[in-house]
Amino acid sequence: MDASRNLQSEKTKLRVERFMGSTANEKGQGMVEYVLAITSVSLVALLNLHLIGTWLDSFFGGLTMLV
Repeated sequence: MDASRNLQSEKTKLRVERFMGSTANEKGQGMVEYVLAITSVSLVALLNLHLIGTWLDSFFGGLTMLV
């Protein structure tokens, strides 16, 4: 009877360890995806600022040539 209980408790321990390991891995992967999403949004924002700045520069440059 004790051997059966020990075997059952060992199986339970292995299941818990496997579950905790997969949960930690999913959390780590989620964090990586979060950081990549923020980085890509930041890069797009910087590109848009650059394009807007270039457009404004050419626009005001054209205005000063008219004056």
